[in-house]
Amino acid sequence: MRESWELLAENVSAAFSHSVEERVINLTACALRFWLANGNLRSVLMSGQDELGEEKKREVNRFDAPILAAVRALAAERGVADSEEIAFTVLALIYGTVTLVSCGSGSNSDGGALLRTRISEMICAL
Repeated sequence: MRESWELLAENVSAAFSHSVEERVINLTACALRFWLANGNLRSVLMSGQDELGEEKKREVNRFDAPILAAVRALAAERGVADSEEIAFTVLALIYGTVTLVSCGSGSNSDGGALLRTRISEMICAL
């Protein structure tokens, strides 16, 4: 599964190599769709990472890597010193949306549209 995500993330990153803003927005949207389409991975997401072994923690963190790289590039492009705060917010929006949609608090398309809007607004505010 990780390889599928890495390939998807590479393709999105290549398709939006001209705009780091669009790369962040589209990686975020793809991450949401990927997590929602792979329920078995959601169970890993929903379990506390303290309960996971170190290898499982690294595995989960590998999913975040392409998004974190794009967010850090965006922060550097915009001259924002604290890219980790932005990265945390982006990941919180993704995983929060995954949790809410998977629990029935909205549809995939509604969650996806709202996520794209919030990420876009956050980027514009930088």
